[in-house]
Amino acid sequence: KYTAGLITYVHDGELSGKGIKKLIKTLASIKNIVGGLKVDTFSPFATAFLRNLDNTEEVLARVKEELDIDIDVLDQVEEAFLGNVGIRSEVEIESGLSIDIGGASTEVVYFDEEGPKVFLNLNIGSLLLYTANVSSILPKKKEMRAIKKTVLRE
Repeated sequence: KYTAGLITYVHDGELSGKGIKKLIKTLASIKNIVGGLKVDTFSPFATAFLRNLDNTEEVLARVKEELDIDIDVLDQVEEAFLGNVGIRSEVEIESGLSIDIGGASTEVVYFDEEGPKVFLNLNIGSLLLYTANVSSILPKKKEMRAIKKTVLRE
């Protein structure tokens, strides 16, 4: 997993040219590593961050053009389902509620022994809340109230 910090390159709902270049540089590095591993399949996917951009198609086209990589953008249900599968592979539990807090979204999944049953995808994530509300490194009380208000509104 690479942390590219792409959220800082989003302006007015679009990933900037610099952000697209950073994404391509990061993916080129990953593609190089994968190529060295001689794997049969390379299946990159994206979640809410890329899905929620206003210029998703432009970003996907640039990645395809420059790296010949097709990125599968997961829809909300796929993201919630796969997050739940990942969590349940690490924790032995028959039924419950999983909450996956990502940078751009939060997935809540109720599951039982047969698998996921109910999915809830919230368009709020830790990085989105932070960049929208926090002016310094740590949130002030007023900023924490704003974060709480946003979460409750969602």
